Amino acid sequence: MKIKTADIVTFAVIFILVSSILGLYTFKDDQKGQIPENAFYYQDYLVYEDQDGFFTMIFLLTNNQQIPVQFRLDPRELSTISIDRGTVNLVQNADKIYTTFNPNEKQVGKIQVAVLEVSRLISLVNAKGPSIIESFSEDTNPITLDIPLRTCTDSTAEELVIQFEIGNTNEIVKISDCVKVIGKDNDALINSADRLGYALVGIY
Repeated sequence: MKIKTADIVTFAVIFILVSSILGLYTFKDDQKGQIPENAFYYQDYLVYEDQDGFFTMIFLLTNNQQIPVQFRLDPRELSTISIDRGTVNLVQNADKIYTTFNPNEKQVGKIQVAVLEVSRLISLVNAKGPSIIESFSEDTNPITLDIPLRTCTDSTAEELVIQFEIGNTNEIVKISDCVKVIGKDNDALINSADRLGYALVGIY
């Protein structure tokens, strides 16, 4: 199963529109000194939880632009997923980034959601504007010729590989010049991806 480019674009547009609306609502309420019932503070950030269980936070960019970012993982659960802080430095400094996963796993669509959760934030933290290239860690059957194969063994500081995989833990680890995002199942992998996403915007 593979998400088409058009589907990814549609998803991204919908995500940005929904995030912007929710984020603006959150920011206005904060400005008035009023906190909605379904909002709370986490590390001085106002967090708005919507009816679908998504969490929106407002971040200030270096140009003083405010941007709303939506997460699936409740920030109050960040401590349940360990992360090597060195992974953030790798993402911030890479010239090119390959996101990779095993396309033969079950419910591969959820794995692709995990990939998108991280990919959408890279441009906010890496000033180089690196190319983000979808790749596979194993061949499909039949082989998908237009998708490159990449694993941690191919990763360098300049051409970083972020490998998403199902394993025995929920964590983000640095293995030499590679980042591994690991979840015990597909849903846990999405949470691990969000754990890295929070770290990328400075929330640990």
